[in-house]
Amino acid sequence: PVAKEIWVLAASLGGPAAVKEFLDEMPIDIKVGFLYAQHIDAHFSHVLTNVLGRHSNLDLKPIEQGNCLREGEVAVVPVDNEVVFNEEGVSVKENPWDGPYGPSIDHLLANLLRHYGARCHVIVFSGMGNDGALLAPTLKRHGCSIWTQKPETCANGSMPQSIIDIECSEFSESPQVLAKALIERVGCR
Repeated sequence: PVAKEIWVLAASLGGPAAVKEFLDEMPIDIKVGFLYAQHIDAHFSHVLTNVLGRHSNLDLKPIEQGNCLREGEVAVVPVDNEVVFNEEGVSVKENPWDGPYGPSIDHLLANLLRHYGARCHVIVFSGMGNDGALLAPTLKRHGCSIWTQKPETCANGSMPQSIIDIECSEFSESPQVLAKALIERVGCR
């Protein structure tokens, strides 16, 4: 089924290991769709998809023009091209993301919020910098959930810590505990 609720898995340095731990816990019939936004060189994004999907029950695949986000799937956000969302599905633009990172988590969250409103949420995993912190207060005001990987469980905790510091993280735990909490919250089909 087409996902009514979307969770962004946002990560940078140390993120692939943390996101893999999270995804390895997910059942195939989870009732949400995922977008995986990882700061990475574009040449390595296909390798990332293969590595993360190896033991996961969920399908991991690059976002494709016009596809709808589906329950139990993880769509990998392109590094070099902005994506927007509408009734017809995902639209991959020719322009790059705003800001210094690809993909820009703040830019992605803004685009998601426009279409999904309070049905989009984010989990910020391990990473350097503060991508995602700019839009976190806006998401919080709209009723979106913002979770973070507990910084002491991260390879680099500055990205989740930046969300915690502005008091926008409503839940902070290890990747496995985050996964179990999401399963409990949304259930399965």
